[in-house]
Amino acid sequence: MTDDQLAAHLGIQQLYSRYCFGIDDCDPDLFADCFESDGVFGVGPRDFTGDELRFIASREGRPRHFYSNLWVKDVSGDEAISSAYFTVMELSTGQTAGYGHYDDDVRRSADGQWRFARRQVVFHWQTEAERQQTAKVTK
Repeated sequence: MTDDQLAAHLGIQQLYSRYCFGIDDCDPDLFADCFESDGVFGVGPRDFTGDELRFIASREGRPRHFYSNLWVKDVSGDEAISSAYFTVMELSTGQTAGYGHYDDDVRRSADGQWRFARRQVVFHWQTEAERQQTAKVTK
């Protein structure tokens, strides 16, 4: 692995962590900064862009997000394709509320930060309460 590839892997790992902190801490600015200015956040059948990204992160009562098994599949210059598993945990009970995987197209921006050009969230399972919460947002 070259130094540039290693730097890309670390930068993408930081992006995934920034995303989790942005959404979990209800920090719309941090969350939106994880996406390119024309970036797309896909959840189920709905795509969110622009100011809609801030809406996603501003919602209170969110479960905690954890990602694992980050796989940077391909890095080509300032673009990469990556995936990871995620688990969401209900804070009040510590119970798993859902899990799935992310499919991502990421880009290194002019400022050197990696950001999502497109993030697709694919749920494999959710509790009924989490499914209802997701449905409220994605309809």
